[in-house]
Amino acid sequence: MENNKKMSGIDDLVSGSVKLYKQHFKKFMLMMLVGLAAYIPFYLISAWMAVNTSIVLGIILVALFVAAIIALIYFGVRSQIGMYFILKNPTMGFKELFKNTRGIFWKFFGLSILTGILVSLWTLLLIIPGIIFGIFYSFALYLLVFEDVKGLNAVKRSQALVTGYWWAVFGRTAFMILVAMLASFVLSLPFVFLSEGTTWYSIYSLAQNLVWAVITPIFIVFPYLMYKDLRSIKGGK
Repeated sequence: MENNKKMSGIDDLVSGSVKLYKQHFKKFMLMMLVGLAAYIPFYLISAWMAVNTSIVLGIILVALFVAAIIALIYFGVRSQIGMYFILKNPTMGFKELFKNTRGIFWKFFGLSILTGILVSLWTLLLIIPGIIFGIFYSFALYLLVFEDVKGLNAVKRSQALVTGYWWAVFGRTAFMILVAMLASFVLSLPFVFLSEGTTWYSIYSLAQNLVWAVITPIFIVFPYLMYKDLRSIKGGK
């Protein structure tokens, strides 16, 4: 029976994630830098808007601010897709990987919004249905990238993949979320001793963002290994 097969344990998933992360560390960091670079114009324009007193310049800055937000979303999403592509095509170079993210941008972005809306609608019924279907839909983006399954078909396929293993996926996902929460708590502690608006506050904020950039790929690799696990268990069906 299919359900008699067990998923890999958390320890195996963690060790496998660390191994893949180390193997592709340079490319992961380059992808993260693309996303981080998109923040530069956003922060510069925000700072300029804060001190501007001219109405005409203010209108121009608002237009530039909107453009910066669009660029931030665009390159942030492509950076995320790039990390999936690193796992899909591990021998491919960074430039080619990033170039290829353009072709899947709208499918990926659209599916992200679709799954977000569906989970939100389930959450309106109460938090529990939102959690249940959030787990069911958690591999939709992986199915798009690795199997070219699009839209609602990716959502349905993800649910089929998780069916029979919901508690196993939930437990491993909960572990990953707890690790992220613990990291967030630890990284936020210094802010207790820093005053907002000071130089040291700004320096540490930048340092915190850099640390998150370094560890973020782990939170893409870990679910990827769960996805591979379920595909293997279910025979790639």
